[in-house]
Amino acid sequence: MIFIHIAIGVAGRFGYDVVSLALPTAFMIEHVYVLPFNSKPAALLYETDMYSYTDTAKFGITMMVISWLVIILAGETWFRLLGITPNGVF
Repeated sequence: MIFIHIAIGVAGRFGYDVVSLALPTAFMIEHVYVLPFNSKPAALLYETDMYSYTDTAKFGITMMVISWLVIILAGETWFRLLGITPNGVF
């Protein structure tokens, strides 16, 4: 949740549209559950001894990379059509 305020501050400081930085940040907030040290449900799953720490780390990193790619793809296509990122992500 702290990163939303940082995104708004960066957008204001550098003259970007606030929504173009805050919206992708808000979409990524929900992905905190994928690493065991980030959330209680993930820690509980890790404690069942059905998954190793390596398994959860691999899953977490894989899901985060996929999420980043989907957000970048959305920023270059769908968000651009909606006018949220008129110049694209990069």
